[in-house]
Amino acid sequence: MPANCQSLRLVVQHVWESSAGRSSYRLIGYSDEHTYRPVNFDSLDDLLKVFKAALPALDVSNFPRAKQPVSSILFADVVELSETQRSILGLKT
Repeated sequence: MPANCQSLRLVVQHVWESSAGRSSYRLIGYSDEHTYRPVNFDSLDDLLKVFKAALPALDVSNFPRAKQPVSSILFADVVELSETQRSILGLKT
């Protein structure tokens, strides 16, 4: 693994705010050393745009497109990310 790469568990959450009746999306990265600050997105399209820029080889076609009135995990996997990829995703310690 290159020196600037880090193995992270990425988790994408669909967050349903029942009181407001709206959805948002949250990206969180976890490493063995720490948890990155959550990155919030107002829409799935915004999230996918950033994912495609940072991880073009990642298949995001199976992210659910229909908005469900419930919070859920859309994606969770361990990936190797360079410092540049972490920056594109907005992940900060």
